[in-house]
Amino acid sequence: MKKITNFISALKKHLIFTVLAIVALTVTAGLSYRVGQQQATSAPKASPKSAVQLFNSDGIKEAAKRAAQSKPTAPASTLKTSSGFYRLSGTVTATNKNSITLKLTNSSRIVLTTKETTNYYDGKTKLTLTDLKKNMSVIATGTVASDGTFTVTTIQKVLISS
Repeated sequence: MKKITNFISALKKHLIFTVLAIVALTVTAGLSYRVGQQQATSAPKASPKSAVQLFNSDGIKEAAKRAAQSKPTAPASTLKTSSGFYRLSGTVTATNKNSITLKLTNSSRIVLTTKETTNYYDGKTKLTLTDLKKNMSVIATGTVASDGTFTVTTIQKVLISS
């Protein structure tokens, strides 16, 4: 009987500690919630009207018009690398002495200008322009001139795994 009494006494101590911990957590959570509510109601609110007024100010409105009317300096499907070069991928549809035509993933076509210094690779193996065949997947790296002309510095054949 004494063992049972000791067990119940120990159980009561643990139960009391557990209840006190739950009460303390509940009070802390309630206070945190209340403080957050007070801060949310006292913070200044931005009005949508002020954003419209800001856009309609002459400087911003004119800058937006100029940006909309200007020609982009790079094709929309390119990825600019941190080195200032652009990279795009696609499928070769045609080649000639000074250019390569690629079909991009969005089905648009782009003509890339090549030079004598353009490098062609299949992995680490060096290729030539004549090694590029129709429907070959490639990644082109190069620069974009102010008129939007993409000049290729490197063409890398892409290995498609199935």
